[in-house]
Amino acid sequence: MKTITYAEVQQLVTKIPETELPLAYCLLAELAVEEPQSPQAAFMRLSVDERRQVLAQQAE
Repeated sequence: MKTITYAEVQQLVTKIPETELPLAYCLLAELAVEEPQSPQAAFMRLSVDERRQVLAQQAE
């Protein structure tokens, strides 16, 4: 399955009619509660330097 970025989700949200935003918000909030933060999301929140360091350590 393709990894989806936060930017892609944001783009989708801008296309949702305002009347549907509460439903979209509830769905996303529910998903956030049910699933702990993924390792990919945690990695993407690191600074560029931290990501490089992690990748260098994994390459050793």
